[in-house]
Amino acid sequence: MVGSRLSVSTSLLLSLNGLIVVFSVLVILALATIVIARVIGFFEKQKAPSVPAPVQTSAPVLTPVSDHVEEDLGDVVAVLQGALSMETGIPVDQLEIVSIRSVTDSKQ
Repeated sequence: MVGSRLSVSTSLLLSLNGLIVVFSVLVILALATIVIARVIGFFEKQKAPSVPAPVQTSAPVLTPVSDHVEEDLGDVVAVLQGALSMETGIPVDQLEIVSIRSVTDSKQ
């Protein structure tokens, strides 16, 4: 077989056979993964002890929520600095963002 040449039809059938083998093994692996996940999930459900819900005898305690929740803008500032640096060509270490506020879209 080393010195012989394959015909076009034989080479196409050989390629098709290889593709069928590869994809059938992938399907078998996917199905095995699903079956194993379900079996493990079944055993996990059986292993978990059933804990009765606690009986509430008094009124729930409410914790006050502040009206102003300060959000962490560190990631937003970093993204804005990167975008401004790319758009203007100014290096990031030379940009200083003083304030961030929402503006309306002028295209509408």
